[in-house]
Amino acid sequence: MRKIKTAVLAAIVGAVAAPAFAVNVNWTDWQSGSTGAGILAEGVMTVDGTNIDVEYSNSAGSIFGLQTSGGTDYWQNGRSGRNAATSGYTSTGTNGNDNIPTGVDIIQAGAQATHTFRFLTEVQDIYLSFVSINRNSLTFDTPFELLSITGGNLDGNGTDSNGYWGNGGATLTSTPSTYSLTASGETHGTLFIAGAFTELSFTTSVSENWHGFTVGAASTPSEVPLPAAGLMLMAGLGAVAGLRRTRR
Repeated sequence: MRKIKTAVLAAIVGAVAAPAFAVNVNWTDWQSGSTGAGILAEGVMTVDGTNIDVEYSNSAGSIFGLQTSGGTDYWQNGRSGRNAATSGYTSTGTNGNDNIPTGVDIIQAGAQATHTFRFLTEVQDIYLSFVSINRNSLTFDTPFELLSITGGNLDGNGTDSNGYWGNGGATLTSTPSTYSLTASGETHGTLFIAGAFTELSFTTSVSENWHGFTVGAASTPSEVPLPAAGLMLMAGLGAVAGLRRTRR
């Protein structure tokens, strides 16, 4: 009887405590490019049923290109299609994301610049995926977590596939006021920035032919809700009480 009770308690604790969720990122649907008011790209992010307008600009005042539909899928695994399980843009863990950026939507920038995304409605927790940061640095004024890079295994879930232009490493450094990712080679990947934002900015350290970006925000994670977890705990404790009565 003691073994049965131990097994029941272990199942209860596992069900309540296990971080069993997969964050689905709502990636921006880039829709148009514009030169008005310095806005270089405009799109919409739909988070929990709410459409949020997103604007992109940079201090150089230009972009290499903008894909809204059609064109090459630079978010695929190498050049062999998509597989979320081995993608360099997905990851497991507390803040991990389980979906690759949507479609072929990508902003292609080339100049050394300050890049700014504006969200016309405040969003919570940002995911930024990037393509081909070739020996370049991304520097933020807020901390971030590097979730995945192509050809790497940052989450311990197995080596991720190459990116469209190959792969490379990444070194993270910080000062009291800046947080940087410096790439070695053709680094592609996804990073996570916690917090509430109406604007997110970062700088690139050098100019190159082009590097690509897109942004998204997470929906409510598909965790077991606290009320449900509480009911599971109560039900489990009831089962243990029943076992005690049976033993008596």
